[in-house]
Amino acid sequence: MSIFGVQSLNKSGAAKVMVNITEEIVLRRVDKVIESMNFCKCDSCKMDIIAIALNQLSPQYVVCDPSTIEERVENSPLNQQVASVLLKSALAVPICRRYGA
Repeated sequence: MSIFGVQSLNKSGAAKVMVNITEEIVLRRVDKVIESMNFCKCDSCKMDIIAIALNQLSPQYVVCDPSTIEERVENSPLNQQVASVLLKSALAVPICRRYGA
């Protein structure tokens, strides 16, 4: 694949991927925030929270082996900032329209 396909091969033939670490952290943490605050879990509300959060955070792209993504996400200094922004984003989402509000 090309760079726009997010995957390429290096000279040795090993696959490399381009990953937005900020987005990975947001996607992995959003369910925990929603659960801890007892917010609506519908896809619409969840996507609103994700969109608001990602618009407030800077993207952090890295090129790495797919096997190292988990480690990079877990060890990222962005984790605390993302948690805070997700909480604020969840609070910014109005009560779900699905429930008649």
